[in-house]
Amino acid sequence: MRMVSNVIPGQKDICVRWQFLSKAQENLWTSFPDSLRGVFLSILSKRHHTKKVKANVVYNEFIQDKMHIHMNATYWGTLTSFVNYLGREGKCEVEETEKGWYIQWIDNDPKTLEKRARGEKKRKHDQDDEDRHQRLIEKQIAASKAQALARGIDTEEKFTDLKEDPSKLSINLSISAPVRKKQVNLLKSNHDNKIISTNVEKKRKRFNAAESIVNRMESKKRSEPELVDGCWLQKGIVVKLKDKSFGEFRKKKAVVTYVSRSKVGSGKVRLVDRKKGKLEDFDISINQRLVETVVPKLGGTVAIVSKKSGFENRGNKGKLIDVNLDKSTVSVKILEGTNKGKTLADLEYDNISKLYFPQG
Repeated sequence: MRMVSNVIPGQKDICVRWQFLSKAQENLWTSFPDSLRGVFLSILSKRHHTKKVKANVVYNEFIQDKMHIHMNATYWGTLTSFVNYLGREGKCEVEETEKGWYIQWIDNDPKTLEKRARGEKKRKHDQDDEDRHQRLIEKQIAASKAQALARGIDTEEKFTDLKEDPSKLSINLSISAPVRKKQVNLLKSNHDNKIISTNVEKKRKRFNAAESIVNRMESKKRSEPELVDGCWLQKGIVVKLKDKSFGEFRKKKAVVTYVSRSKVGSGKVRLVDRKKGKLEDFDISINQRLVETVVPKLGGTVAIVSKKSGFENRGNKGKLIDVNLDKSTVSVKILEGTNKGKTLADLEYDNISKLYFPQG
């Protein structure tokens, strides 16, 4: 029996064409969003990195390309929907404010994550060392108090009123008579006068020359910072107290007033009184592991504290001319030394620290 087809001539070709167009449209519908997302994230990561920025700013940079893909050609339709999508997918951190939507790129690069993990591990290790050091100090204090109590020594501080005995006060009003210097006549004749004056003048010149050399050496020694191998602390720099052992003084800024040469990395600081613009009257003992450097404002004077910036530059003064927040680096212009006028770029924050200048 012969079967009769119900397909109208030419209808098969039309069906094939519709299937082709439908598949092409589907490909375009998925390729446009992928392309838009890739270009948008590329602009955000390369120009703004991990800094929080307004979404409209990035979109305006995106549409500067005449061949860009329009938002209404994708299934998002609006920038708000696209921003919410980036937040849901974990590509960016999004935040809605009164001024609009803000986005921040999340750097999930394996190298960045590995570097971040190493830094976190190092910070945790340093924190463990600091806690262990603090516990050891507390244990030693408790042991000392226990030994003192065992010997019958009272370790509690007791304050008593100051009492003066008037009978022991004495005032000496005697005035000593002035001492008269003996006058010696060394000039016997005009000839002897010339010889003596000539010799005295020569000795005076030699003495003045030697004295000037000594003064120059002393002034140079005073002007040079106290540098100790293995220690980045320098007298006159500003540091931030970061350890919990400082108690109420934690996170406050202080000025290094003394650097120990026997105990490497140890020194003393004084807190900065912002109201009076002066330093406090008491010293705080520190270790360089428990403090961190301070970066001033642009144009501020800094001291080079690390050998990484060049051994010959360590201890020299410089001027802060640029700060790169993305890379956490600075650029400094050397103000003294053999490299005076030279610019050191891409220095890490730990390589420099603010110099303190008293107000008034």
